[in-house]
Amino acid sequence: RAEFSSDGRHIAIGNGGFFRLFDVTSGKFLSMVKAGGGDMGIFSVPGTDDVAVSFGQDVGFWKFSTGEKLRGIENPVIASEYKVAMSPDGKRFAVAGGFPVETVSVFEMSDLSRSHYFSRDAGKIMSLSFDPAGLKLVVTGSQEVDVWPIRGNSTASAAVIFPAGDGQGIEVSSCAVSPDATKLLCRKGGCLRLFSLP
Repeated sequence: RAEFSSDGRHIAIGNGGFFRLFDVTSGKFLSMVKAGGGDMGIFSVPGTDDVAVSFGQDVGFWKFSTGEKLRGIENPVIASEYKVAMSPDGKRFAVAGGFPVETVSVFEMSDLSRSHYFSRDAGKIMSLSFDPAGLKLVVTGSQEVDVWPIRGNSTASAAVIFPAGDGQGIEVSSCAVSPDATKLLCRKGGCLRLFSLP
């Protein structure tokens, strides 16, 4: 897994519980950080020199340029593995996981407080993605796609319905929101379908 910093000056490459930081212009190795065990995901934080790394059951934040650890959250959800997504504006991130009922928690970057919490009993969550404004969260998994509002105290989601017989029994593996936040592109097996974003 590799990720550029939001300013494009640094890159983080993760593997086997470690991630390595490099300067893009010179190619110089900057530092190596032991993050922890388990599957690793690396996400740059827009507008900052920070990198968020999810590993095992924790999420941590480091400085791209120095490898200094800034802060972290332990066990944001009770799960052996989970999905993490960063909002495009860098103001919040979402963490999903759990069994048998999967949950989604949304945390604010300013103080790492949990601002939203959703539960979902429609099978394993496959992916998370925010709309460009960071005000809607798209959750895929099993054969369903849910769109959750990230504002106020609402916990009501809108569902994206696939046509009858369309990839019956196949999981929806991922979705992408268009830059103007009006369309949703979803992958289900070998098929792609375009929907209006609820």
